[in-house]
Amino acid sequence: MPIPRRASYFDVPNSLKQLQQIRMNNTSNTPSFPYRRRSKSMERSSSESLNLDAMHIQYIFKELIPKHSTDEELIDEAFILRKMIDSLGNETSHWPCEFLENIFTVLSSFVSAVPTLLPNVVSQIHTIIGLIRQQQREYKCAIEFLQKALWIKNSLRESSTEIGMALHRLAMAYGRSGNLLQAVTLLQKALFKYEQGGWSKTHSHAIMATTMIERYSFYLVKITIEKYTNTASNSSASSRNIKNNRNRQSYSFNGLPQRKNTRPSYTADMSKSMSALL
Repeated sequence: MPIPRRASYFDVPNSLKQLQQIRMNNTSNTPSFPYRRRSKSMERSSSESLNLDAMHIQYIFKELIPKHSTDEELIDEAFILRKMIDSLGNETSHWPCEFLENIFTVLSSFVSAVPTLLPNVVSQIHTIIGLIRQQQREYKCAIEFLQKALWIKNSLRESSTEIGMALHRLAMAYGRSGNLLQAVTLLQKALFKYEQGGWSKTHSHAIMATTMIERYSFYLVKITIEKYTNTASNSSASSRNIKNNRNRQSYSFNGLPQRKNTRPSYTADMSKSMSALL
C-alpha cells in the first residue's frame, strides 16, 4: 500500500524493519502503541464534530486498527500516518490531498480486511471516508459513504443527536454538490432530531443548520426568480417575433392572406383586336 516518500521529512522511520524495532522496544515498558487516555470531553468534542476530525482519526489508528487487525503491514502504515498527523497538526483543511488519499486507502483496507467489525465502528469509518471525499471535492462518492453511515446509525437506533449529525453531514455534502433542495430537506430533519435529543436552538449545530437553511432557501428563491424571468423574457421575445412576422403579411378583410391573381387578363388582347379592326 503506497505511503508518501516524504515520510522521512516528518521524522518517520524509512524502513519497516526500523519501525518494527521501535515497536519491539516499546513493548518492554509501554504498550506497542502508547497513547494518551481520551477523556470524556475529548470523546464528546470529536463525536460532535461535523467536519473531518484529526483526533477521531488518531483514535482509530491508535486503538481500533491494532486491536482488530492482524495485518502487520496495515498496522505499520497506520502507525506512520499517525506520526505524520502529529507533525501536520490537527487542522485537517491544510492536509495535502495525497495524505488524505493515504488515510482513505488505509481505512478502506481496514474495513474490507476485518469483516467482524462492530457496526458502529463501520459507521464511524464510513463517516470519515465520506468527509475525506468531501474535502477532496468528490461529492458523489462522499454522499455515498455518508448515506451508508446514516443507514447504519438508523439501523442501530442510535441517539437522536447522532442521527441528526449524520443528516447534517449529508446535507452539507448535498449543498456543496449543488443540490440545495435536498440539502434543505435534510437540514430540517437534522433540526428535528436535535430537538428530539434535547439540544436547544442555541446549540452550535442547530444555529449552523438554521443559517444554512436560510442561505440555501435564499439561493433557491433567487434561482427560481431568475428562471422565471428568463422564461418570461424568452416567451415575450418569441411572441414579438410572431407579431412582426404577421405584420409583414397582407391580409384581406376576412382575415385570410390575399392570393395573387393567377387568372389570365383579357384587357390587353381586346385592345389589340380593336386596334386591328380600326
